[in-house]
Amino acid sequence: MEIPEQVKDIIAPNEKVLYVTKQKGSKLTSDIAKKLFPEMVILTDRRIVQIYPEGLFGGALKTTDYSDCPYERMSNIQLHRGIFRATLNITLKSIPLGGMANLTPENPSISDIDKNEAADIFRIVREILVKQETRQEVALVTVSAAPPAEMESPIQ
Repeated sequence: MEIPEQVKDIIAPNEKVLYVTKQKGSKLTSDIAKKLFPEMVILTDRRIVQIYPEGLFGGALKTTDYSDCPYERMSNIQLHRGIFRATLNITLKSIPLGGMANLTPENPSISDIDKNEAADIFRIVREILVKQETRQEVALVTVSAAPPAEMESPIQ
């Protein structure tokens, strides 16, 4: 799917777009705004971006708002399949607040996505999160495997 002109400016020049889809709206309800001006989901190599048309009239005027979620802030993604559509729920990592209790931000969700497209998004994000976790484990092992620095004795 082609990225609309009005959202190309939020994608960095060296950011690679991996997947693009739109919400389909519910087959059971008549949500005209969602069907005429659906939210868009863009997966890049760095983050998930959700594009929101600003209401029925804003969507017609091509005004949009967006939110993004970098992969390094994610700890998990879940896929909930319905009969026709699916919802993706993202679990974010807690943010330490220097001595205070951890702040747990609101976990974003992406609803009314075609269930096959949601499965594709789930698979791509899951692969990215596993690679990210593996890199962190390798870095931790590398740091902990370094030999301790020899200290000279005060006498020498």
